[in-house]
Amino acid sequence: MARKSLDEDMVQRKLEISERLELIRKKMNMNKTSFCEFLGISTQYYSTLCKGENFLGLDKLINFAIKTDTSLDYLILGKTSSNDEINYILNNLSSNESAEMVRIMKAMYILLNKDQNINNIDNLGNITQLSSF
Repeated sequence: MARKSLDEDMVQRKLEISERLELIRKKMNMNKTSFCEFLGISTQYYSTLCKGENFLGLDKLINFAIKTDTSLDYLILGKTSSNDEINYILNNLSSNESAEMVRIMKAMYILLNKDQNINNIDNLGNITQLSSF
């Protein structure tokens, strides 16, 4: 099996990044024009990114990550952490559901660490009364 050239590999990475940009835009429920205005880039530039013809420089990647609350690991490499997944879930719940989920996670933390001293955990709150779903 022949090894991809560096150029082919870079084109593939650009396309993968562009797919993640589009996913983020759609999750934010923004059209392309609004998304570009939000990011401070032109729609033409965004179009070249989506086609894999252009690449976000480091300064633009950092700005994008900050403005969209997205990790650089995800933007560049497609890697997600469990924190990203947890934040995504919590951000898509109602405030009541989110509060309930936080109580459940605190209870799980205590159960998983029952043999350890957890007195240094701040703001665990009252988790003895978990409601059922």
